[in-house]
Amino acid sequence: MFNFKSDVIDFAHKIDEVSHPNEEYEKHMHIFYELLFFVKGDVIYNVEGESHRLLKGDIVLIPSGKYHFASVNPNVTYERYVLKFSDKILPPHLKNKINDQSYFFTNTSAFYYHMRNLDNYFDSYDKDDIETLFITELIQLLIKVLRNPI
Repeated sequence: MFNFKSDVIDFAHKIDEVSHPNEEYEKHMHIFYELLFFVKGDVIYNVEGESHRLLKGDIVLIPSGKYHFASVNPNVTYERYVLKFSDKILPPHLKNKINDQSYFFTNTSAFYYHMRNLDNYFDSYDKDDIETLFITELIQLLIKVLRNPI
């Protein structure tokens, strides 16, 4: 597990153990983008009124300014990666693609290696290198997911 914050990103690998949630999952919005990569749990995610029961490897991509929340079963361990990022790191064409896509991407477990790379970077590099590697990994993931939305 890790939690890394800088001026432009806030990346975390999170696990909420059974009956011990670490976060509130109430409806909210923010001025940054958020990508959630679902590992395990029993979660229904809602973005702007569109709901989806998450399965292993699903991605939820939330543009800034969109209301969202999760309905989490507290009797099941909930594991996910949460990548929050400023639009300052996005090339304009990616920002446009994100805003034009669905919020939910299924069958994306093939991209799990990007998440494992984040864990490895956090354990192996200093803060400046971690930030650069995290941003690079995020951009690669976004390009791949948005190229072939499933």
